[in-house]
Amino acid sequence: MSCPTMSFSGVTREVYDCLMRQAASMGFPTPQGPQGRVAYHSIEAEYRWDESEATLEITVSRSPEWLDCGMVEARVRQTIGGCGGA
Repeated sequence: MSCPTMSFSGVTREVYDCLMRQAASMGFPTPQGPQGRVAYHSIEAEYRWDESEATLEITVSRSPEWLDCGMVEARVRQTIGGCGGA
């Protein structure tokens, strides 16, 4: 199942670095650049972080049937908020 693109603001370098630490602690591969694709088990997502605009876009292109888009977005928003982003 794919999900609509999620857009976040206030994603500064500090917030982005915190997100990468959180992702690594959950077992997700740590992205190597400001945009790309990550895959973890049966989840695949594309992301684009714009440091100058402090924005982050994430599009989940594949997830298991039992993991709906609302659950994915809630978890991502919670993690970003916990790192200081909006």
